[in-house]
Amino acid sequence: NTIGLDAATGGLLSGGQRVYLQVALPEVNVGVGGVTRYLTAMNSHDGSSAVGFGSTTTVIKCTNTYYRALRAASMNKVRHTVTAHEKLQAMVDDMKLAIDQEYQLVKNYERMADTKLDEKTAQGVFETIIKRCFGISPLDDIGTAKQNKLEKLGNSMLVETEIEGPTMWALFNGVTRYTNHVAPRAGRTKEYVMVGAGAKANEASYDIIVDWMNEHGTRTYTMN
Repeated sequence: NTIGLDAATGGLLSGGQRVYLQVALPEVNVGVGGVTRYLTAMNSHDGSSAVGFGSTTTVIKCTNTYYRALRAASMNKVRHTVTAHEKLQAMVDDMKLAIDQEYQLVKNYERMADTKLDEKTAQGVFETIIKRCFGISPLDDIGTAKQNKLEKLGNSMLVETEIEGPTMWALFNGVTRYTNHVAPRAGRTKEYVMVGAGAKANEASYDIIVDWMNEHGTRTYTMN
């Protein structure tokens, strides 16, 4: 209520060990489609970890979801000895910071959508992503399981490139398509992309793409 937003949804992860609530933020257009946005507050069910804020964005056309933890400022300083009022104030302060960071994340999506790639560059970035995020190198003599994973990743990239064109946004959506629709076990997608291996792969691929753009003259936003 302090910042004029209402909790929209929530749920349990990891068998109830984590609880999350989500606040809806305005929808935006990135690339050829819309993106829904949520500020996500998450902590452990037993209270062993502090509340942390993250961004959960979903590309409407393909329901690819990306969850990214956002940097906290004041909550890290909260101790169990402070008053409830102080804890709540720290939470409000961090929520305001998280909303600003989430906006910067969306601006980076827009930078990705504006970054066109030739085939050679796209292939190079793709190979970096699959090596660092999934432990696969096309140059290695890989087994059947990794070869199947490589083919599925490649197909996910091709589908998104056909939709978005040859852009960094297409590459990123190729990863999130794989982690959302190909890799997770049935009924486990939300957990996989928010706290599981899919979340780690998505976050690492985002960082690889942002680092590449910064190194090649496309300024991105740093979420401090």
